[in-house]
Amino acid sequence: MTPALPLLTSSRPGKRDESTPEPGRVEVWTIGVRRPYDDLARLLSADEAERAGRFRFAPHRQAFVVTRGVLRRLAGRYLDVAPESVTFSYGPQGKPEVAGLAFNVSHAGDLALVAVAPAGRVGVDVEAMRPGVEMRALARRFFTDAENEALDRLSDADLARGFYGCWTAKEAFVKAVGQGVSFGLGRVEVAVPPAAPALVALDGDPAAARAWTLTAVDAGPGYAAAVVCDLPGAEVVVRGRPGERPG
Repeated sequence: MTPALPLLTSSRPGKRDESTPEPGRVEVWTIGVRRPYDDLARLLSADEAERAGRFRFAPHRQAFVVTRGVLRRLAGRYLDVAPESVTFSYGPQGKPEVAGLAFNVSHAGDLALVAVAPAGRVGVDVEAMRPGVEMRALARRFFTDAENEALDRLSDADLARGFYGCWTAKEAFVKAVGQGVSFGLGRVEVAVPPAAPALVALDGDPAAARAWTLTAVDAGPGYAAAVVCDLPGAEVVVRGRPGERPG
């Protein structure tokens, strides 16, 4: 049987005493997006509310409002300000930013993940492990030769764990550097599960990979997730469970 990816849990779930993440620590909040959201909608800015209203389908609108509302609550907690007063700016790829805090957001299915760090760069990715995905074909297109060789050694029963573990690790990295898939997933080589999570090389350079920390995150059955940060040796702590309300 293939070993499970490392399970990261928090020994102190819920509200923290500190106003910012501890040095050397990344906190990942797991959020269930299928929940009542009127309390969160009231925290949104006018432009965020307008953006929410443009979603054609209610589940998509709900996921946006819940994720952005919780993000405001978390940013407000860490920065010690009211959630509705948090001001976001946006990078060239549309990535939201807040002065004084490093964070990243990912959403899939009924879950959203928010990764928060005290400084530097952080990226998080969660994927729903859907049936019918042509995993080996996608791997041939986006993965390195070494990654494909590792996948080829896996049985069909273990393929999804290996593929999605590899995919989320790569996506988390390109999000950490502020890029999308256009950055080139093949430039990022990672260890393929069931191997322990690790960035192996960046553009073929193992030394460059050592400047980053990659951690697999247990987001629950049917999901794969990973977080990457440029804090070597960082501790990654998961806080919250699907449906929990931070703050």
